[in-house]
Parts: sequence; C-alpha cells; structure tokens
Amino acid sequence: MEFFINNIIVILFLPIWISFIIFFNNFADFSHSKKLTYIITFLNSLAGFIFSLGCLYYFVSDPMKTFYEHPPKAAYPISSISFGILVDKLSCLFLSLFFFVNLVVQTYSYHYLIKNTSFHMFFIILNLFNFSVVSFLLSNNLIQSCIFLTLINAICLIIFHTTQLMYQIKQKICFY
Repeated sequence: MEFFINNIIVILFLPIWISFIIFFNNFADFSHSKKLTYIITFLNSLAGFIFSLGCLYYFVSDPMKTFYEHPPKAAYPISSISFGILVDKLSCLFLSLFFFVNLVVQTYSYHYLIKNTSFHMFFIILNLFNFSVVSFLLSNNLIQSCIFLTLINAICLIIFHTTQLMYQIKQKICFY
C-alpha cells in the first residue's frame, strides 16, 4: 500500500493530462472518437477511485499512520509560502466518495450526451473540475485551498454560461 501513498501525485495531475489529450485529439484532427474520450476519462476516474481506496486502506490498516505530507515540512522562513499536498484518512474518504460519484456522473453523461456536439468540451471541463476538486481536497494550507476553491467556482461558471448559451441557441432554432 506504500505504492498508492507515494504516488498520490498521479491522481492530482492525471485529469490535466487527460484534458490535454482530449483537447489535442479533438482540435488537432487526430481522432474525434467520442468513445475514446469517454474511455480515457472513465479510466482516469477509475484510477483515482482505486488510488484513493488504496490510500484509505494505508491509513486504516495501521492506526499509527495519521497523515502523509509532500513535500515534508522543513524550516521555512515566515515570508515564504509552501505548496504541497496533505493526505489523511478524511481526505482519502472524501476522494473515494468524489471519484465514485464522478464515475456515476460520467456513465450517465455518456449516454445522455452521445449525440451532442459539445461532447468533448464537456469531458474537458469535467476533467478540469476533477483536478480542481482533488487539488482542493489535498491542499495543505489555506492559500492553496482558496486558489483551488476559486478555480472550482470559475469552472462552474464556465459550465453555467455555456449551458445558458446552448439553451438560447436551441431556443432560437426551435422558435424562429
């Protein structure tokens, strides 16, 4: 179980890599496969779910292990701000819950959006949302938490405005 805790950074940056892969596949004309987009996003969330369960088992199996911090705290001057991750039982539990709900949302969304033109954009935004939530859950200081919470809000606003724009376009097409 040391593997999961030592490589926790993978579930932090995997959604960003998947977003770039989907973006370049879709907009660089490599592949427009909706099934490929869904599969790599689903595998991303499944890997996150497995990693979070592995980390949770790591902490539950030995009660003496309380948290893992990367990079470890050192003697920092007061003026410097350190960014890192902090993993404990509670954050692993929330990560497991988040990735499980994410898997359910992706499964439902695939069948709902299969004929929609914004299919790839939805999964790009969903992966960016995953990155911001995982980063928020694993943040080790208040400034880092505020940054990623702001990023979550910005992504939610993007989703809201694109949904409103699509609704207005569909309304004009249907009624005019």
